[in-house]
Amino acid sequence: MNKRQVRKKAYRSIIKGNKTHQMTYDNLKQQRGDLTREEVAEEISKIPSRKRINTLKTLRYTFLSVMILIGLIRLLALFSLIEGLDELWILLITVLISLAVPVIGVLAVFYNHATLYRAAGGLLIYSIYKSVTNSSFTFDTTFLIALIPIVAGVILAFYIPFKLKTPYQVISKKGEDGKTRTRYLFQQEEKPTQPDLLDG
Repeated sequence: MNKRQVRKKAYRSIIKGNKTHQMTYDNLKQQRGDLTREEVAEEISKIPSRKRINTLKTLRYTFLSVMILIGLIRLLALFSLIEGLDELWILLITVLISLAVPVIGVLAVFYNHATLYRAAGGLLIYSIYKSVTNSSFTFDTTFLIALIPIVAGVILAFYIPFKLKTPYQVISKKGEDGKTRTRYLFQQEEKPTQPDLLDG
């Protein structure tokens, strides 16, 4: 079993099966294959509990709003360029590329996947880099206004996954036989509740 398979099974167990992280770990460590127990614990910790998802509801809604705002700004900017585009297919491709980041961000909020959050954040950083290195770039008020939601999106894209992560403790203890035994204990959780409207 590889890391991706661990995450998929952990997601099904925690989100769909209403199991705690500890119950999920105790089950999956027996099926870990070539992975170490630490690697299994680390992948399981990336799956947020319902409690953490609900605790971060305000931040998640804020990130969703920022992604929608970025999408709207990009659409308005594209529509202002429609007259200069003769080919419809070029316009469609441009629209799809421009909306890729907001769409990934929205999916991150719905599915609570750290990878999607970070992907959106990384693409936003790349978009800033492409803008400032463009030969026609001008540092003006319009750019600063457009930059505000992008910077907010970048910060939230990396902060939210960090807060969604479920912490665990590594406890090592020597037995009577002199061998050191290590246990991985996840933070005590309440039983998962029904998801809110944005929970995947």
